[in-house]
Amino acid sequence: MKSLWFYYLQSFKDIVSHGTIFTTLILSVLFYSFFYPTAYQAQQAEALPIIIVDEEQSSLSTRIIGQVAQSPNVEIQAITGNFAEAKQWMESQKADGILLLPDNLSQSLRHGETGGIGLYLSTANFLVTKQIGLGLATSVEQTLADYTERF
Repeated sequence: MKSLWFYYLQSFKDIVSHGTIFTTLILSVLFYSFFYPTAYQAQQAEALPIIIVDEEQSSLSTRIIGQVAQSPNVEIQAITGNFAEAKQWMESQKADGILLLPDNLSQSLRHGETGGIGLYLSTANFLVTKQIGLGLATSVEQTLADYTERF
């Protein structure tokens, strides 16, 4: 067993003592750390198209839309009051998600009722679905937290 450790440590000493091998070892780690992420950079989803269905058209829904617009994960393609129209956009693949702000949103929040915001996502691409969900969830959560603090 001693000879195994001796030769194991001797291998590292040999690597350090030979400049060419040592340089190759260091440079390969640096090159790998630089080029590895570039292969996956195209998979980063940003500015994904969504449609917002604003049935309530209140100050709360306007604030939610403003927060969603600031998210780098999504890009608002249209704001409509008609869910069927938004569904057509999604079926024609002009949008990857629908955010539904129902007509009783403010009232249900004031009364502490359950229900609320609807989020419809295309499941064609999991990465896209994840990014849209993340962008919308953080935006909506922050706005609703600010709104409910007032009551």
